Amino acid sequence: MQVEKNIPKDLFPCSSEYKYEKNPYYIVAPDYTHKSSGIRILHELCSILNQFGCEAYVITGKTRGDLWTPRLTDETKAAHYESQKTPIVVYPEVVKGTPLNLGLPVRYVLNYPGLLGGDSRYSNEEIVFSYMQEYYSEGQPLNKPVTNIRLIESVEPKKK
Repeated sequence: MQVEKNIPKDLFPCSSEYKYEKNPYYIVAPDYTHKSSGIRILHELCSILNQFGCEAYVITGKTRGDLWTPRLTDETKAAHYESQKTPIVVYPEVVKGTPLNLGLPVRYVLNYPGLLGGDSRYSNEEIVFSYMQEYYSEGQPLNKPVTNIRLIESVEPKKK
């Protein structure tokens, strides 16, 4: 049985009734690891955008299986180009410049610019969001909790 046959055509490829048919999101992210909150946030951003009905993809090698993070393929990029969709390309602060050279560049500053790589200042062509104003005061704030509450809840208190 093919899953696509069970999803109404007007909702495919997204199961949200709030599907947004404009610009897709391409999120440039390092391979998923639970050890980096910045990397987790990028992958979770892709998943959240998809859950809200946006079309979002990650450009990465490794994803986390329980997140809605489809990898961007050349075929998908070509389809967007042919349908004249302009992607919104999200780059973390660790990426130097805007190497994909397409779409609307957005910078998501998740740490101090230049500290772990990338540029310390950004082009006027980029829209800049900052996880914390302390990281980059010129960016618009955009954050979400990074603590996995399930891990905290599962810890047994020490007995005296």
